[in-house]
Amino acid sequence: MKKSITKFFKNMLYDTIIYIILFILTGFILNQLGYTYLRWFIYINMFIILVGIITGTIQTISKREKKSKLIIKAIAVTIELFILLSIDLGYILFQDYEEIVYKDNKKMVKETHSFLTSNWINYYDYKNIFIRRKQVRIYESHNNYIGDYKETIYYDDKGNIVP
Repeated sequence: MKKSITKFFKNMLYDTIIYIILFILTGFILNQLGYTYLRWFIYINMFIILVGIITGTIQTISKREKKSKLIIKAIAVTIELFILLSIDLGYILFQDYEEIVYKDNKKMVKETHSFLTSNWINYYDYKNIFIRRKQVRIYESHNNYIGDYKETIYYDDKGNIVP
């Protein structure tokens, strides 16, 4: 039993699967508590998962004792790289840009749209370097990317508009 568990954790693919499960589970728990990860933390975890999947695939294929294992390895890694990098690029390209700012003498996370034109800015409560609140606290809108200021809406902790 102990030997099979040790053998299980020698392959990076299994470790990566456990890491993915733990990351998703902690994200779900944060979601239930009204928090979410900051974008930079998500990007780093996506990179770790990408490297783990590729390394694990190479380790799994290397254990085979066939003459064609080099060709299989090259094809598998190429396909994985193409698929995973496309997913990562799409995720990063269409996600909103976050930065930590001071708004109304309070440390907040500023979220702006980073693709095409941006005509809104959301502010969230900053919790720590890894997480922020999910509830929008301040919403600002503009006519277009460089355009005129339109309006600002303030929200309370429950999401109700503050007059």
